[in-house]
Amino acid sequence: MAENRNRRPAGGKPAGGQSRPRSSAPRRPRRRRKPSLWQVLADRITRYRAERSEFRPDSQESPFLKSLHFTHQQRIRLLRWVLLSLVCILCLVVQDCIMSRFRLFGATTDLAVAAIFLVTIMEGSETGGIFALLASIVYHFSGSAPGAYCVSLIGIPGILCALFRQRFWHRGTTSNLLCSSIAMFVYEIGLFLTALFLGLTRLDRFPYFVLTAVYSIVLMIPLYQLIIRIGQMGGHVWKD
Repeated sequence: MAENRNRRPAGGKPAGGQSRPRSSAPRRPRRRRKPSLWQVLADRITRYRAERSEFRPDSQESPFLKSLHFTHQQRIRLLRWVLLSLVCILCLVVQDCIMSRFRLFGATTDLAVAAIFLVTIMEGSETGGIFALLASIVYHFSGSAPGAYCVSLIGIPGILCALFRQRFWHRGTTSNLLCSSIAMFVYEIGLFLTALFLGLTRLDRFPYFVLTAVYSIVLMIPLYQLIIRIGQMGGHVWKD
C-alpha cells in the first residue's frame, strides 16, 4: 500500500491534486526610462538648495573694512579733528574774502596762521607738530600763502613754542595765548626777513609786519574760545 501511495496517477499529477510547477525561462530585466530634462533640472535645484541650507560659509570681510570700525570715543575724536580743520579753513576763507579788504595803518590780519598756531600750542609738540606741518602744506597749496617757505615758518615756531610751554608752564588760557602770540611774532618777523632776502619787500615795511602780528594776536582771543570748546568734545581735556 505504501508503494501505491507514492505512485503518480496516469495524468502525471501527484497525489492530492497539486500540479507540478513548470520550468519557465529567465525573464529579461526591464529597461529603465531615462529621466526627462525637466526632472534632471528639478533634482539639481533641490540638491543645490539642500546643500546651501546645510552649509553656510563664514562671510568674508576685507581687512580694510575691519580697520574702518570706530568706537564711540574714536568717532568723537575724529569729529573733533574735522571741526578743528574746518575752523582753520573757515579762517582762511574769511581772511581772503573779508579781512584782506580792510587795512588799518596799512596792515591786515592773518587768521589762518593764527588758528594753526592755537591748535598747535594746545595739542602739544608731538600731535600739534604733525598738525602744523599738514596745515601749513594745505595753506601753501591754497594760494593764499606768500610762498613755500611758509611751511617751515609755521612748523618750526609752532613746535618750539609748544615745547617751551610744556617745559616751563602748565596748560592754561594765559600760557596758550602767550605762546601762540610769540609764535605769531616769530612767523611775521621770519616772513619779513625771508621776503627782504628774496627782494620782495623793503626795509621800511617792517612796521606793517609787526602790526599784522598784533592784529592777529587780538583776534586770537575770541578764536581761542571757539577752539577750546571744540577741543573739549567727548570729555576730552588737553593734558601734558
